[in-house]
Amino acid sequence: MGRNRLSSIPALNDTNNVIITDAIKKVEILNSHFATICTWRGPQLDLSAADSLPSTGYKLSSFTVSYSSVCSIIEKLDCNRAAAPSLTNRMLKNIEPSIAPTLVDILQHSFSSGVFPQQWKRGLVNPLFKSGDSLDPNSYRPVTLLPALSKVCERVVFRQLYNYLTKNKLLSPFQSGFIAKDSTTNTLLDVVHKINAGLEDHHYVRAVLLDFQKAFDNVSHQGLLLKLEKRGIQGKALKWFESYLIGRTIQTILEGVISSPLKIDKGVPQGSVLGPLLFLLYIDDLPLNIQSTIKLYADDVFLVSHHNDPLVATAILNKDLERVRSWSLYLVPFLVLLPLVMFYSKKEENNIHKYENGQVHVEIKNIFDAHQKQFHLNWPDVAVVILLIIVGFALAYLSVRYSLKKKWKQLQLLRSLVYYSAQQQRHESEQQQVYTVSNDHVSISITQSCEEGFTSSARRLP
Repeated sequence: MGRNRLSSIPALNDTNNVIITDAIKKVEILNSHFATICTWRGPQLDLSAADSLPSTGYKLSSFTVSYSSVCSIIEKLDCNRAAAPSLTNRMLKNIEPSIAPTLVDILQHSFSSGVFPQQWKRGLVNPLFKSGDSLDPNSYRPVTLLPALSKVCERVVFRQLYNYLTKNKLLSPFQSGFIAKDSTTNTLLDVVHKINAGLEDHHYVRAVLLDFQKAFDNVSHQGLLLKLEKRGIQGKALKWFESYLIGRTIQTILEGVISSPLKIDKGVPQGSVLGPLLFLLYIDDLPLNIQSTIKLYADDVFLVSHHNDPLVATAILNKDLERVRSWSLYLVPFLVLLPLVMFYSKKEENNIHKYENGQVHVEIKNIFDAHQKQFHLNWPDVAVVILLIIVGFALAYLSVRYSLKKKWKQLQLLRSLVYYSAQQQRHESEQQQVYTVSNDHVSISITQSCEEGFTSSARRLP
């Protein structure tokens, strides 16, 4: 299990709010709870809904595997990362020369037949406490421990799928989560720039932050397969993804006790290699038809709208919120959790009577049925945010500079030692001392450098 220890939960509430302390009962409660979350209980999805999704002319019909790629993946496995019991990452790395050829054959057969091995679909769930009441099963997040061999297979597919998507620019430019060479810093800078641009134009700025509840666990398998097909995944590749998603089971482990297996038919495994990328494809079409500026970071959504008329800015944002709500019902059974509404302006809005009756709050609350917060951001606040960003970059720069300076000193010392050692070896090779013993004296022959020639001296014994 690597460095991750088994979870220990003192007690849990069952469905009747009875406190349970028995390990066997606790693990069954959690496993049943996680399986319920990952079970589709909504209406059957309308397949015709996929007709309005954007399509592409690019195609990815199959996956390939080579001996070198498998060896490269195995060599880069982190021995400290947890995996399902049996074969760990460390064991896999130690037996790489023996197992790599066989594993290549297994993966070739899996890709050619479009079938993901059933044994690799068994996920061992490790419950991790998030926040809230420790007795409530909803306070725990399921992290799936998958077999090490399945992660090697997923990594082979991930490389080809990610290269296909990025090469053909099939991922939304508004998404920053799980994207190479992108980060929350870029998202924050872009958001601050949009807000600042609105304030510079003396506009009223409206912004909303959205978070999707249990986003990874609410991914519809059928909806995901439809979106994969729209992205050009077809043939054996699409069949392989269908086999990868369907027929999964989970078992929860707690205090050394493993629950009975339960089937799931919704969600992508948290802790898998392909899970984050598949989620990006699932949420990729959200920015379509959104009039406001939108930024995504995984399952976090930020909408910002600004206009010189505060009612127009609010109306644009409310229309986009309605589009998000409709999108969440359209192949995406997500529940929206806690939208945070923010008002930015240089102007005082309390004198505008249409805001006094709370109309904006009523509209948003009717859509999401959640609490909102309102505050005003003036120039000092913007300056503080920008100052914090600059300080962060300065600290990062100083940290990198100090690290490079330290490494440079170590390199200089190593060069000096190497140079000194080479000089010593050359000096020893150019000089030799030969001692010969005669009856009454010792003859010492000293060989000097080639440029000075050879000389010898003799000293009589006392």
